[in-house]
Amino acid sequence: MSKQWVTAEQLANFGWRSTTIAVMDDLNDALTRYDITTPDRIAHFMSQCGHESGLGLYTKELASGAAYEGRIDLGNVNPGDGPRYKGAGYIQLTGRCNYQRFANHIGDAAVMQGVDYVAAKYPWSSAGFWWANAGMNQLVDSGANVTQITRRVNGGYNGSADRQALYQRWISQNKEADEPVLKEDIANNIIEGYLKPAYLAHDASYQAALAAGDTEGAEAAVKLRDWQRTLANALRRASGQAEV
Repeated sequence: MSKQWVTAEQLANFGWRSTTIAVMDDLNDALTRYDITTPDRIAHFMSQCGHESGLGLYTKELASGAAYEGRIDLGNVNPGDGPRYKGAGYIQLTGRCNYQRFANHIGDAAVMQGVDYVAAKYPWSSAGFWWANAGMNQLVDSGANVTQITRRVNGGYNGSADRQALYQRWISQNKEADEPVLKEDIANNIIEGYLKPAYLAHDASYQAALAAGDTEGAEAAVKLRDWQRTLANALRRASGQAEV
């Protein structure tokens, strides 16, 4: 299972139309697979997908796809390829050759069934595939703004105001969630280096006190033992990790 970079609550607050388990699994798998894992990468990806899809309303191109029929540059060499391989996903995957690349990449030959299959199963992953191949993470990391990101996604500046508004919405709604107080590796070093050994030592004292019939000693030891767990979970929360 992929790390949960975005929760169903975050997606719903953003205004997304669907937050089913399948949608969330595809989203977080895409974020992991295509390394869309920094706060700004996620913010740009979510805002661009939000505009392109009407916040998840559209998982496939509204046009029939007839305009793509016979487009050799898209690999549409067979009759019916245009409609079959029209835009699918939140950043529309288009054309037989791009579907084939995605099928090979994701390891699912059924992708070649066409638009309905990809739109239903891989709306986020197909968008992430395009994002990675277009070098969008590198563009974000270079400090590009929404206008510059839009230019590469859209080929122009259509919907710039909406894209900017969606970007700001995501940032404002998720600032705390995206910025842990403590780095994960530092938290884990403290837990593994200090708190876990202390927990085990106090647990051994607790077990020894129980065996000796020392009720008072057992109570004191168990409090100290459980305090180590409380501290460890506090560090996990502060670094964006799940409690154990």
